[in-house]
Amino acid sequence: MAKSSTPKFGLAGWLWHSVLGASGLGGGFCFLLALRMAAFATLHDALLFTLLMVALALPGMMLVSACGILCARVSSLHPTRWHCCSAGALWFVVLAALGGLITIIGLQPFRFSDPRHLSLLLAWFFAAAFLAWWLAKSSNPPSAIRGSLVNLALLLMPAVTTWSAQTVHQPFSAEKVMRDARPGHEVFLIGLDGATFDVIDPMLAAGQLPNLAKLIERGSRATLMSEMAPNQPFANSASQGMRTPVIWETIISGTRPRDHRIWDFYQTKLPFLEQPIPFRLPLPSSLAARLGAQDKPVYSTDAEELRAWEIFEEFASDSLVVGWVDSWPAFSSHHCSLVSSRTHFDTRALTWPPEWEQQYSWYHRDFATIAKEELGELFDPNFAETFADDLPGLEQQLAIYDRIAKERLQEDWYRRGLYRRTAQQVFGFDFHPNYEEELEKSDPLYWEQHLVANEAADLARDNFYADVAVDILQKRKQQGLDLPQLSCFYFPSTDTSQHWLWKYFEPEAFQGVDQAAVDRLGDAIPAVYRNADRIVGQLLALADDDTTILVVSDHGGGAWKEQGNAGLGGGKAGHEGYSGNHRPNGILIAAGPGIKRGYQAEDLSIY
Repeated sequence: MAKSSTPKFGLAGWLWHSVLGASGLGGGFCFLLALRMAAFATLHDALLFTLLMVALALPGMMLVSACGILCARVSSLHPTRWHCCSAGALWFVVLAALGGLITIIGLQPFRFSDPRHLSLLLAWFFAAAFLAWWLAKSSNPPSAIRGSLVNLALLLMPAVTTWSAQTVHQPFSAEKVMRDARPGHEVFLIGLDGATFDVIDPMLAAGQLPNLAKLIERGSRATLMSEMAPNQPFANSASQGMRTPVIWETIISGTRPRDHRIWDFYQTKLPFLEQPIPFRLPLPSSLAARLGAQDKPVYSTDAEELRAWEIFEEFASDSLVVGWVDSWPAFSSHHCSLVSSRTHFDTRALTWPPEWEQQYSWYHRDFATIAKEELGELFDPNFAETFADDLPGLEQQLAIYDRIAKERLQEDWYRRGLYRRTAQQVFGFDFHPNYEEELEKSDPLYWEQHLVANEAADLARDNFYADVAVDILQKRKQQGLDLPQLSCFYFPSTDTSQHWLWKYFEPEAFQGVDQAAVDRLGDAIPAVYRNADRIVGQLLALADDDTTILVVSDHGGGAWKEQGNAGLGGGKAGHEGYSGNHRPNGILIAAGPGIKRGYQAEDLSIY
């Protein structure tokens, strides 16, 4: 009998199959990131990150290939057919992983509890198994040349996709904008994060939101449908894919996330990449440490597209920004005045012009008092300049600052004063600043105190920025100046309240919610909306007949039933205590020159 001309599948074949499998998985994954999320800023980054993903996938692919060969050996297949089993196992893993990922994102928000979603995912796995069998059955052991070409193509796909996206993207050009000059016309853009007509409409009917009611009466309203980010595909994620920084960046720039490249609260910095990956990579801590990966908060400098106030600056138009998402660090040309989103807790680069920091920031306003009352020390917020030539004095001031920051003295001081007053004023709730020492986590009263503490902090933040905005606008009027042509204000408490307090607002959606707690906090979310309406009224009082008012939210909110026992803390680590989650139905309320009166639309887009 003639011997087979096909060689045995040995060590070299196993290694080569493994490399091809890792290239397929790593290259395919990076190709999806580049295609869907424009995850890489340069060809260099795309190629290096792809190589990293291939390297991370390689040990797993070697194990999968070995398992395929082992199955072939146990099944007594001839060694010349081992390559088919190895290739089939690798093809299945690659197709199942990439196809499964595409399926989950395509069905977003994906629910494992939904039989339709689960059936489609399983159907793809079966299809991947059939395709893997067919590809392996019809394949021959790869030649070095053919395998090298396939491997190179898989590795270059993300880089080519990154390059092609850069070539078609056109930067903003002020010269190409057709613009009508409208002297005296201004715009107020008021962001109420997470606001929903599901809460607003019953309150409007009860006459509890007079300022929003006036806007709707003399203008238009619409449901504003949000958009989900592919890096948060699951229904039980804390945002159902609707990430706050992503949506607000889309709203303020008018561009897609793949263009403005803001995909999360954090970015991941890797030392060998020129720019961060624009979202947080879910790396195990040990691997992150080995790679030198670091999570970096999103800064105002990270967006790739111009924001509305930056576009106004291109036309030398005056604008004001107060508390807007990711507006720190604060800087601008002379056309924009800015109080950044960290003015209530950070210590530097907080405002533009910089001298506003001493007038508005909590650091300059409160740290000297905290040092005196909590430590009995004198503290100079400008110690870096004051003690520049006095090293002992500088070290003493720095030690005081470190104690305030590291020992939570600032938070405890606000809890006893500002947060406690805010909880009483807005909720009528008797907040105990020392609840963590007085109560056990197993006590429902602990969670009432904890959730109110969180929300009181956000309300205090909103009230602070509202006061700042009113003060700035009033001073302009007193000086005889016109209003800024564009003013942007942002208030998040309408979103955080639904996360923390929805179980008291809609207790029937959960099990085990204490009725006494509902009696105390059932009106908490409406109280937050009444506070937001009050802020809107303050701003409306400073507008004039030539001011267009836009009240916008990035998404809605509703019960998060999957979080577990809402009677206690409930929820997973990082979202402990959550009982509300995002919904796609945000709001748009518009009134002013050029806006239809009494008009209502459904399902408009955030674009």
